[in-house]
Amino acid sequence: MSGAPVTKNMVRLRGGRYLAGDDRFYPEEAPVIELDVAALWVDEHPVTNAEFRRFVKETGHVTVAEIAPSAEQFPEATPDQLQPGSLVFQPSTGPVPLDDWTRWWGWVSGADWRHPNGPSAPSPNQPSSSGDQWERSSRALPYSSAAAGALYQNV
Repeated sequence: MSGAPVTKNMVRLRGGRYLAGDDRFYPEEAPVIELDVAALWVDEHPVTNAEFRRFVKETGHVTVAEIAPSAEQFPEATPDQLQPGSLVFQPSTGPVPLDDWTRWWGWVSGADWRHPNGPSAPSPNQPSSSGDQWERSSRALPYSSAAAGALYQNV
């Protein structure tokens, strides 16, 4: 990937100054700090599973969800929690209080972009009752993976 970046099918977002963090809700989001962000290019549309699959095949990219977290990163985790995986959206059966994200998101070992609901769920390559559900659910990639795929797609 050498030379000038290709910006076909991309839009440029202006850089600027913004406030990051929050001191009103969750302690881990504090303190509020002022940051300067450089201009950047983003795709006009989301990267599809097919495009990301091609990127992974051609580059060998591995997403964060496919790498086991280390005990050094998460010293309070038990060995069975130190497995590759991802948070997966789990709809509630009815209204619930809005103060706890764990009411909708749960850790699933083995969940990744190929297996958005975990390894025991149907593969994205298999038909499902809602075909585009797989496409939507696996777009929730960590920034590092999403950025790598977007860069690759436009080079």
